[in-house]
Amino acid sequence: MGLLTEDFEPHPPFKDVFHPSLLFAAFDFFAEGKFDEAGALCLSVLRQHPHELEVRHLLGRIAYRSGNIQSAIAYFFSAAVVDPSNEILQADLASAFRKSDRPIDELVFLKRAVSVSPARADLNESIADTLLGCGEVKKAVTYFTRSISLRPDIWRLFKGLGLARHKESLFGDALDAYVRALCLNRDDVETRYLFGCSLAKVTHYREAIKHFNYAICLNPTFMEAHTNRGSAFHNLSLFGDAIKSFEYVVTIRPGFVEGHYNLALAFYGQTRFKRALESFDHAISLDSSFAEASWSKGLTLLLLGEFVDGWRLYEWRWKKRRVSSTPRAFTQPLWLGERDISGKSILLHAEQGLGDAIQFCRYVPLVKALGAKVILEVPSSLISLMRTLSGFDDLIGRGSTLPEFDVHCPLLSLPLAVGTQLQSVPCEVPYLHPKKDLMMEWRTKLGEHGLKIAICWQGKLGARADEGRSFPVSMLQEIAKIPGVRLISLQKNVGLEQLSALPAGMIVETLPDDFDAGNRAFEDSAAILRCVDLVISSDTSITHLAGALGVRAWLALKYTPDWRWMLERSDSPWYPEHRLFRQKRPGDWVSVFSEMEVALRSYSSWASLRSPTAGLENRTS
Repeated sequence: MGLLTEDFEPHPPFKDVFHPSLLFAAFDFFAEGKFDEAGALCLSVLRQHPHELEVRHLLGRIAYRSGNIQSAIAYFFSAAVVDPSNEILQADLASAFRKSDRPIDELVFLKRAVSVSPARADLNESIADTLLGCGEVKKAVTYFTRSISLRPDIWRLFKGLGLARHKESLFGDALDAYVRALCLNRDDVETRYLFGCSLAKVTHYREAIKHFNYAICLNPTFMEAHTNRGSAFHNLSLFGDAIKSFEYVVTIRPGFVEGHYNLALAFYGQTRFKRALESFDHAISLDSSFAEASWSKGLTLLLLGEFVDGWRLYEWRWKKRRVSSTPRAFTQPLWLGERDISGKSILLHAEQGLGDAIQFCRYVPLVKALGAKVILEVPSSLISLMRTLSGFDDLIGRGSTLPEFDVHCPLLSLPLAVGTQLQSVPCEVPYLHPKKDLMMEWRTKLGEHGLKIAICWQGKLGARADEGRSFPVSMLQEIAKIPGVRLISLQKNVGLEQLSALPAGMIVETLPDDFDAGNRAFEDSAAILRCVDLVISSDTSITHLAGALGVRAWLALKYTPDWRWMLERSDSPWYPEHRLFRQKRPGDWVSVFSEMEVALRSYSSWASLRSPTAGLENRTS
């Protein structure tokens, strides 16, 4: 089919002839899809009557239908300038701008059309769709709402409103909109899928799976539905079902990198680490720049104790789409152990969480031993605690003016820089110390009676790293019943609400609200930990503090723990005074705390528990 231009040569019978019937004939040809014939008639009329708006409008439609969008824009625009009150013409011009991916121009003419006919729901819908595509979500909601007020019987409007509300993270409102859309059209596959996505966002994973299944029944090859269903299964720890979903995805789309990555994560969750590594490798072979796959492979190797390759791949953390901390932009080079730094000054800077800073500051003396001047930068709240660390020449809080330095290294890159292997983990404790005056003060406040157990059960709420690793404080109920046991809460902020709903008879002692307040993070906690007999904690910064202080600690771990706790062993290469209690099955805290209770009751005396060498027989090498 030829492209329509002003140079189109009309068929001879119509040349230089004009009669209204020619225009009617052109419309007939257009309706029959005979665009060349329709164009010939229109151009013939236009040469004799260049200001005929209907002819220009029809020529624009012919060009649009023929795929010549730029010619369509030219014809529509020339007519729209003359007749700005014709909302159909303005809307057609907007459609042409949409085809040419010019959303700003599209909005201009859509709004002109709406100003002429404000009661047209379709025009308001088009504006809403375009605004949504431009990221103007709040404005899009306004136009979707206006469209719905005009035509509440159109399911598509509710779907658009639901998508906009989802983008605003107003998932409850999104679900309400999707429900209304499905009441009008229960079998729209995309609405079913979007409904499932919003349900997953509010952690209603089982309901989400039902709607993903419905969408898949309507369209068995709907890859996004299969993928999100697999993610929902994964979030429910139903790793076998997740694996089936992701295996289907990569079978249909073998080149889908994220499909192989998701499959690897599901194998990881099922502790099938060999298969997980194979799938990570497959994803990396498809896209070597896919940072998440290399980073996750590194975490898997670290979990398995394969530190050499694990530390190397852990460096991919800086290139992930979602990073735990922002990479620092220094003009000075990064040091990863490849050059001699004797006589040089090095900036060691904390990253990620406070617990990570506490765990990896142990490397500061090792760097100092290489002959470097060491500048240690940590969050300001840790300054007081870190003053008790050896090995640095200068200690500064994050955000302070940095002194001159030659090279830099993040704390969590130091194991790579010094070549840490499983057998060479620097594990001499304590390497941090409480203030003596605070320790004396808390010893007096706490008293000497009973077996004092400091507890911490809840990590940062909503943090992805905390998924599945916090436990309800009520899990300590049976331990609290042991005669003489005193549970002392070190919990701050989140999780404290659980103390108002303790099981009958369970007592947990609390501390004043101002402990560890302000920029004194862990000052009081460090002193308290040295005054108690035992620490029981989930995987939070408190367990790292206890380990750094050389305090006996029992750590409750989820089925597949963070990489640093490795697998199967009941001891930790990082903290000699730790004993690890692991879930036997995903989500099974009951067995963890039953084992703790038995272990606590098994000591012949509290004195043996308090002894720094007690319980060594429970550790594995």
